[in-house]
Amino acid sequence: MRDRPLLDPPAPDSPAFDSPALDPDALERALDRAPLDRAALLAAARHHPFARFASGRSARLTGLADGGAVLMVGETDIARIGYGLGPTERLDALLTAARSTGLLDGVSWVNLPRRDRGSLPTGYELNEEWDFRWATGPIAAVPGEDRVVPVDDADAINALLDVAFPESMLRQARMEGPPPNA
Repeated sequence: MRDRPLLDPPAPDSPAFDSPALDPDALERALDRAPLDRAALLAAARHHPFARFASGRSARLTGLADGGAVLMVGETDIARIGYGLGPTERLDALLTAARSTGLLDGVSWVNLPRRDRGSLPTGYELNEEWDFRWATGPIAAVPGEDRVVPVDDADAINALLDVAFPESMLRQARMEGPPPNA
C-alpha cells in the first residue's frame, strides 16, 4: 500500500489554485500567517518522522502550519521540494496560501498524504506514489549482513543504480541531465 503521492506543481501561469477539499476558513488563517522556521515546523508536526526526514534533507526549511496541517518547503541537494502532513482540507489551504505568497516559487514537486485522484488541487498532477517507512527501534540482524562493506567507487555505484533503477528521478545526474533513454 502506498501512502504518499508525489505531485508536480502547476505551471506559474496556470489558473488560480482550486481544490474540492479547500476549507475557506483555513485559507484565511493561512494567508494571515508568517512563514515558520525549522523548529516551529517540527513542533507543529509534533516531530513526526516524515517531518524529521524532510527537515534533515533541507539546508533551508520554511513553511506554514494550521489546524494540524504542516506544509514545509526545503532547499535540498537535488531540488526545492515541498512536504505536507495533515488533513487534506487544511493542507489545500496551506498550498493555496503558499502559492499566492510565492512560497512555492521554484518548487520541483510536493509530497502530500495520499488522497483520491479526483481531489487533487487544480493544476497539480500526480507524478508517482511512494511509501515512507520508519522504524521505532533497532532492526533485527539480517543473515549475511556481515558481508556488507562500504564501496567508494562512484562509477561502480552509478553503474549498478543505472541497471537497478534506470528511471529513478532522485539521482543528481537525472536532475541535471537528460532523462534516461532520451
